[in-house]
Amino acid sequence: MASSETPAAAPRGPRRLPPELVADILDSFVESAPSHALRTPDLAAFARVSRDWHDAATPLLYRNVYVDSKARDGILDALEANPTLPPLVRELTLSGGKLTAGDFRRLQTTLERCEGITSLAYHCFDDAFVEDLTWWISSTWPRLRYLRADQSQCLYDLLGRLPNLETLVASYIEFPNVGTAAAVPSPPSSGRSSPSSSSSSTTPVRPTFRLKRFDSGTSPLPANFQLLTSSSQSSLSSLDVPISSLISQDLTGFSSLDRLTLTLGERYLP
Repeated sequence: MASSETPAAAPRGPRRLPPELVADILDSFVESAPSHALRTPDLAAFARVSRDWHDAATPLLYRNVYVDSKARDGILDALEANPTLPPLVRELTLSGGKLTAGDFRRLQTTLERCEGITSLAYHCFDDAFVEDLTWWISSTWPRLRYLRADQSQCLYDLLGRLPNLETLVASYIEFPNVGTAAAVPSPPSSGRSSPSSSSSSTTPVRPTFRLKRFDSGTSPLPANFQLLTSSSQSSLSSLDVPISSLISQDLTGFSSLDRLTLTLGERYLP
């Protein structure tokens, strides 16, 4: 006689989301997260959920890396221990606070493995490091497309060595004197390979990048403004630059400009 009892259902294993759905969820989270600092702890937690979540979260966690005095050792330890991580880095922010000479050498050696970086910001470096820092940047990532620099030392010379730059955000730029003989700068004696020349010129080396966005906290003289933008007149679409009541810029040649922000230069005076 057949039993009328319903056979017990076989126990089910834990449900797993398809990997592509996990990736979509994390992509949406990154797009909606308010800032890099706020989303990083969550991405680190997501990476510990399961293998699928780890595989999806890790590229997002290391896509944008912020290296300051608190996170420096941990980030460098991770990049040195796992050779699959450096190629994931695309955007890098460097803070030079509490940096010793040994820290700086380790920073250079480790981050040189991050060959895919196209976006860079740097600030708070001691003046003693800045010249070597800027030559290292141009020799390690000559294809940079985005640069934010909050230090003016050696910045103009660095710009001349970044031909693929599209976005420049600078709080201040020190311009070389126009019309006076000046040698093309040579790399510091650190032994790192950098383009150099011993020739001299009566005008500063003109950057050859094609900027799409220029955001500067300075009020450059017309000649200096021309030095920075002459190669970008057909590509520059966004310009944010202070003006002075005594200085004006000729913007008629910028055929692609669709966003212009002008601020009185006196606001930036001490």
